[in-house]
Amino acid sequence: MELAPAPDVIQSESREASWPWLDPIRRLTRPVPCEPDARAPGPDAHGYPAAVVALIVDGSPPAFLMTNRSAMLHEHGGEVAFPGGRIESWDADPATAALRELEEEVGIGRDRVRPLGYLPGIWTGNGRYWVTPLLAWLPGPFDLSALDLSPEVESVFPLPLAIGLDPRRYGRPSAPGTDIPVPMLLWDGPLIWGATARILLGCAQAFEPAAQDTLR
Repeated sequence: MELAPAPDVIQSESREASWPWLDPIRRLTRPVPCEPDARAPGPDAHGYPAAVVALIVDGSPPAFLMTNRSAMLHEHGGEVAFPGGRIESWDADPATAALRELEEEVGIGRDRVRPLGYLPGIWTGNGRYWVTPLLAWLPGPFDLSALDLSPEVESVFPLPLAIGLDPRRYGRPSAPGTDIPVPMLLWDGPLIWGATARILLGCAQAFEPAAQDTLR
């Protein structure tokens, strides 16, 4: 299963040279999603498959598009997350599900997005979901204030790649309200922890140190 790029984006090598971070970012991905590891600690045999989009918004600096989930949601209300949700039976693959959720949650259609590949999947801490992240790119310029947010999303904000892909910015303090250590991004912005921070940290640890300067 190969990821087909969105049809209406510029793909020429001459234009891509304008984004020096693109090749190092692409090397974090694979063309097919990895399967759940049944031996992983804590997975629930009845867990649900889910998919999220780690969407890079072109800009100065380039940034991940993050959502603040509505506090009214039953699961993970009020938390920061990538756009995404459960994979439904009618979704052809995790990429299809992730891009569908992206459009439903923030109004960005698939035809505007360039999928780059899959990141390693993770189990959520309670084993309820096996999450497949799709890394994708939204060529700019783009106005985040113009997004059509669903009731599930309270707001969106950019997380600069230079921050999200810096492994030195992650710690493992206790999760809010517990004594359980979890990955957490240490920065001045909204709290990013748990599964979302684990996905980001995995990217940060795999990103080539020599390419850090391309993120600014």
